[in-house]
Amino acid sequence: MNTATGKSKIPLIPWEKIQIVSMDDKEEGVYLSRVEDFNREGIIVSRPSFVGGKKLLAAHSQVYVHYRRPDAMYRFAAHMRPSGKRGDQTMQLYKLGRIERVQRRQYVRINYRSKLKYALLKVIPDSTDQLNWRMAETLNLSAGGMLIAVDSDVEEKDLMLIRLDHAARVGLPGLVAAICRRRSRHEQKYFAGVEFITKESLHDFFSADDLKKLPSLISQFSAHMQNKLVRFVFDEQIKERQKGLL
Repeated sequence: MNTATGKSKIPLIPWEKIQIVSMDDKEEGVYLSRVEDFNREGIIVSRPSFVGGKKLLAAHSQVYVHYRRPDAMYRFAAHMRPSGKRGDQTMQLYKLGRIERVQRRQYVRINYRSKLKYALLKVIPDSTDQLNWRMAETLNLSAGGMLIAVDSDVEEKDLMLIRLDHAARVGLPGLVAAICRRRSRHEQKYFAGVEFITKESLHDFFSADDLKKLPSLISQFSAHMQNKLVRFVFDEQIKERQKGLL
């Protein structure tokens, strides 16, 4: 179902998860919500759940609404207020703005060094025993992905599996699927900016047959677990600010 305001069409569906960002020039607050319903004013959403940040939502807040699609994250501006239904904690999004594509660096990044292993999936092997694991290291980390040092044959859009040392500490499972979104070279070294693939998005990148061949552990990285990673990055930011690094 689509809802429209003016010339703007918002391609959301009931129960879809969205991210609501309350923002001004210096601070932001990040919340998670779900689409409940549509009406003439715009969109009814569930009561937002706080994820991180400093700026709190208030009545008639101006916000950005973020939603994910296989190719990118998108957002549109909106105003938000209580829906007005007695005993109902839903919120009304109104004065919906135009959709715009968000740069994939919408997640805050922190410098983070950790050893890892990755296996390219240029061809999905019939057995996980056939995976070729390579040693690497992270340079930075966000809830959406990481920058890692890689071999020269890694290319944009390559799929891979990643085993990060001490993964549980940052909120990742022992194994996660990812896609290379950009590749760069500096002083004879190659780097890949990879995006984590959540459980909810696996079928956007792998066929049903491919998923049967891959370790089931990759389905543990859900949107809920990604929210824990958001929290880890936020807490690390606070520590770095206290150390005077940010």
